[in-house]
Amino acid sequence: MAERPQFLILLRPVRDTFPGDATADELVVIGEHFEHMKRATEAGDAILVGRTQDERPLGLAVIEADDAAAARRFMEADPAVVAGIFRAELRPYQVALVRGR
Repeated sequence: MAERPQFLILLRPVRDTFPGDATADELVVIGEHFEHMKRATEAGDAILVGRTQDERPLGLAVIEADDAAAARRFMEADPAVVAGIFRAELRPYQVALVRGR
């Protein structure tokens, strides 16, 4: 079976002050965002998910999808994107090296 195409999703908060000034409602949505990514990881669709640890975090996910349209649907279904907390960008990607493989 051929490997599915890979994609990079970049997630940026819409406010430079986020998450420092996140509201209670936004924190609930961020929990939903985490569960969205966790389900994709458990299903084998997400290869890597994480974020930078600075004041203005940048989130990223490397996923596999059947095609760019499917990757875009996954990205746009992210609760934090739907709620307008994160801006998302999709790019074609290919993992080249992975530690331990």
